Amino acid sequence: MRSKTQMFSVWQELISVAANWCGIGSALVVAASLRLGSIAVFRNWLHPQTWEFGPFAESTASGFGYSELLKDGTRLPSVYMPPGYPYFLAVFYWLGGEGPATFLAIEVVQAALGVLLVYIVYRLAFVLVGKRGSLVAA
Repeated sequence: MRSKTQMFSVWQELISVAANWCGIGSALVVAASLRLGSIAVFRNWLHPQTWEFGPFAESTASGFGYSELLKDGTRLPSVYMPPGYPYFLAVFYWLGGEGPATFLAIEVVQAALGVLLVYIVYRLAFVLVGKRGSLVAA
């Protein structure tokens, strides 16, 4: 059987963990709300700006690889843009085409990744500077 001091210590630890999760939970809710709110307000999925990475993603999703379409209709492998984001877009283009629903899905996934980034920054700051600094960093 545990003594009263041990039980108090266990309850104190549980309260500390709950308070910590309330702090980061609030930060994550705010981050998600801001990101999803901006998607709802700006409605960029209706008229997306894809001039920079879109053609490379279209080429990749169409099976031509990471290449650029030249004016004469030939394709040339490209080295001008980093391939990570076009590959990310190409997965969505391949799954759902290039309609508004696809662009909305892309924006929601990007918002979720942004919220994940807030949590990663929180955990890193928690290790480096402690609880208070990590909540400010998040």
